[in-house]
Amino acid sequence: MIKQAHEAYNKQDYKTAFELYLKLKDSDKDAMTSLGYMYQNGQGCDRDEVKTLEYYEKAAELKQPYALFNLAILYMNGLCGVQADQFKAHELHMEAATREVPPAMYEVALMLERGLGCLQNFSEAAFWYEEGAKRGHLESFNNLGALYKEGHGVPQDDARTFVCSLVLLMVDCHKDFIILVFFMTKE
Repeated sequence: MIKQAHEAYNKQDYKTAFELYLKLKDSDKDAMTSLGYMYQNGQGCDRDEVKTLEYYEKAAELKQPYALFNLAILYMNGLCGVQADQFKAHELHMEAATREVPPAMYEVALMLERGLGCLQNFSEAAFWYEEGAKRGHLESFNNLGALYKEGHGVPQDDARTFVCSLVLLMVDCHKDFIILVFFMTKE
């Protein structure tokens, strides 16, 4: 049934998707996450901050990666009734990043680069930007290129800076090839 709910959602049949997710709300962490997102955005239902938080928290307890990521966004920005807490946001982003969520990898790197909710650490930031970049996350490429340009946490490297910039320029054409070349040339 989760597959049918996802298909309905992807077809923008939010009413059907919402009804199917509701039937799975007690047993499926993906359905819980989807319900949280739909309540957050008023898709197939009225917006409801309390239910948004409730479903994200339930799914995050079950370690659903995108629930962890979305809950981190709530904590970072003080949304849906939670008090802004950069430390909690960093912790949740890190959990999501270790579960292969590229935008969470980017957020972890950004927080490490800026020292938000954690100690500033450019080399760890570079690691997480690279992990996001390997998975095609363009903002990760951009910020990794900036670290290579400045030599923050990585050796200063004009060639890698250029490749990172090139990826952004070639986003609509041959992106996968450029990503492959970048990581093949890494020593």
